[in-house]
Amino acid sequence: MSTLDAKPIIDLIRKEARKAAEDALREAHDKVLSIREESDRRADDQMEETLRQAHAEGERLAERMLRMAGMEQRRAVLASRLGLIREALHTALERLRALPAEQVAGVMLEMLKANARGDERLMPGSLNRAFYTPDFIGRANAALRDAGKPGSLADSGEEVPGVCGIVLRGEGSQTHCTFEALVESRREDLEALAASVLFPGGEG
Repeated sequence: MSTLDAKPIIDLIRKEARKAAEDALREAHDKVLSIREESDRRADDQMEETLRQAHAEGERLAERMLRMAGMEQRRAVLASRLGLIREALHTALERLRALPAEQVAGVMLEMLKANARGDERLMPGSLNRAFYTPDFIGRANAALRDAGKPGSLADSGEEVPGVCGIVLRGEGSQTHCTFEALVESRREDLEALAASVLFPGGEG
């Protein structure tokens, strides 16, 4: 009986095994390359998206900062204008307080005619009160009667410190016919006007 020669079979098996191993390695290498390319592509896409989002956020931030800077600038201008308004009104008030008695009396008569019911008690301010005399009270009552009002104003015997003019005391109420009240009413109007010009539509 002849001995079977196994060498050709073993060589064939080795050859097939080597080929299978090479094919497996090549396939694995191809998969690695494919995965790497996909990963690189995704990384590039993610980087582009990140850059796009960062750019958009940068634009929004820049716009927001510019808007805030504009508002801060307008607030600074408003503060400056309000300071000028207050300074001007303070100067005006000081000049009004220093008017001659007869001029003060004329202004007060007009304010009384506009604001008095006609039966209040009068409290003069402590500043520049030389105008406040019995004759002034008589003139005020005569002017009120001419306007169809009672004309029975009377001195209360009291004085209001720190103001120039007259405070009317009625039933449960007080009306300030003073230079301070007059200037204060103008201050509010002028400050509101300055704010409306700098912040139209209620902005800021």
